[in-house]
Amino acid sequence: MLACCHQAGLLTRTQWKSAAAFTTTAGEQRPPAGHHLSEEDVAVIIRACERGSGGVNTRIRDVALLLALATSGARRDEVHHVRIEDVELDQDRFWLPVTKSGVGRYAWLHPTAVTALQRWLEVRGSAPGGLFVPLSRTVNRPGFSGGWVLPSERSQTARSCGSGWLRPRPGGCFRAPRRGVGC
Repeated sequence: MLACCHQAGLLTRTQWKSAAAFTTTAGEQRPPAGHHLSEEDVAVIIRACERGSGGVNTRIRDVALLLALATSGARRDEVHHVRIEDVELDQDRFWLPVTKSGVGRYAWLHPTAVTALQRWLEVRGSAPGGLFVPLSRTVNRPGFSGGWVLPSERSQTARSCGSGWLRPRPGGCFRAPRRGVGC
């Protein structure tokens, strides 16, 4: 770079030689940004989640979510867009349709994450929609068979019905679980 600047006439020969002779002093090297969680750290977080506040189903979902994030290396936003159809637990993986690079990819799971996801899927059911869905007072129970709607899919419906998380009714319309208000 210095040679190019000298050739372009931006530096004199004296300035070029002076800049080229620059030496660095051995100083403290900065530690890398961020940190990694040890296996013990992850185990403590999972145990706290298993005993935490909230309903049983919420704790099952949260443990599955944390283990999926910790073992797959996927980002929060990537996992947020995973649908039930993207999960392939028999092959220990799930498809990430939305990624930082914009190109979908598979995320591989540790066997403990697969076990936790199987427990969550027993609670969640096989209705189409997002894998990690919110739970409310009325639908926070095993065996709920209503269809789940992702946040990206609910925006128009929520505006037209004036409610939060919605589930489809048999006629194709959506209904708010708590209020029972049809649109």
